[in-house]
Amino acid sequence: MPDPANDPSGILNHVLERFQSLDVTGEIMIQDAHYKGTPNSDIHRGRWRRRDDKLVAVRQLRSYGFSDLTELHKSIALELRLWARLSHPNVLPLLGYCLNFGPYPALISEWMENGTVLEYLEKNKLADRFQMIQGVASGLHYLHEHDVVHSDLKCANVVVSPQGVPLLMDFGLSRLLVISSVIKTTKEMGGTLRWMARECFTGSDDDTLEERPTIATKETDIWALGVTAMEIITGELPYASAKSSGQIVADVISGKLPYKRAQGMDERLWRICAQCWSPIPSARPSMFEVVRALQGMQKTEEKCSQLIRGGMKSSIENVIQKFSTSSRWEVYCGSSVRRQ
Repeated sequence: MPDPANDPSGILNHVLERFQSLDVTGEIMIQDAHYKGTPNSDIHRGRWRRRDDKLVAVRQLRSYGFSDLTELHKSIALELRLWARLSHPNVLPLLGYCLNFGPYPALISEWMENGTVLEYLEKNKLADRFQMIQGVASGLHYLHEHDVVHSDLKCANVVVSPQGVPLLMDFGLSRLLVISSVIKTTKEMGGTLRWMARECFTGSDDDTLEERPTIATKETDIWALGVTAMEIITGELPYASAKSSGQIVADVISGKLPYKRAQGMDERLWRICAQCWSPIPSARPSMFEVVRALQGMQKTEEKCSQLIRGGMKSSIENVIQKFSTSSRWEVYCGSSVRRQ
C-alpha cells in the first residue's frame, strides 16, 4: 500500500482495499519502458506473467501536474474507482493495478496493438469510419448514463481492439489535471485545447448558468464528440490552421467551428456534429439523441441496400444518387473526405 504519510486522508488505501481483487502487483513485467506517453501519463508496455505473458499497458500518472502526492493519490483513487465499475463493449477494460512501479499505483489494461483510432485508420484504409463514430458515441453514451464525464475525448484517447472495435480510454484524467492548482495555463493544456468547448474558456452562454469557465460536463463531452467524429472522417486536427495555443483559444472564443463541412459529406452527419458545437450547452443534443440519430442513418442505408439486393434499384434511384457522392458512403468504404 502507498505510504500513509503521503495519503493522510486514507482515500487511496481505502479504494485499493475495496478493489483488492484487481491487485496484480508482482505479476507484471515491464518490457518497453516509456513506450508511449500522453500529456498526463507515461505508458509502458509489459507482460502479465500469470496470464501467459499477455501484453498489457502499464499507465503511470505523471506527478508533476499535482502540488503534492496526497493530491495525486486522491486523483488515482477517483480514476480507479470510476474505471473499475465500468463495463461496455466500447470502453477499454481495467485489468488491475500495480504497486511496485513507483510511489503510487500504476493502472493496467490490455495492450492494443492497433493503436489509436487514427493510427488504425491510417493502416486500414477500407475500415468503416462511420462504425468507428458509432462505437465512440455508444461508449460515451454509456459513460453519461453512469454519470461519468470523460473530459478528454479525442481520437488520441480512442484505441482499437484486435476485432476493430473502438474503445474509449483515459476518461477522467484530464479533468483531474485541470482542477489541479498547478495545471492552469494554456501552454500546459495545449494538447487538449483543440477539443475543448467554448464555455471552457468564456463561461456559458446559457442564462441559467454562471458566467465562469467550465471544467468538464456532459455538454463539454458532447462538443468533443462532434470534434472527434470529424477527426475520424477527415484525419485532420480541429482548427487545423491554428498554429499556437493562443490562436486556438481565440478561434474557439470567436465562435469559429472546429471544422468546415467536408466536401460531399452527408448533411445529416454534418448536422449532428454542428449541433454538438452549439455555443449554448443546453442546446446541444444529449448522447441518447446522438446515438439515436446515428442509428437512424444506419437503418436508412441498410434499407437501401436491401432494396438494391431485391432488384428494386430503379424505385430508389434518386435516393442512391443522393448518397453516391456523399462521404457517408465513402465512410463505409473507409475513405476520408476533403474539406471545402
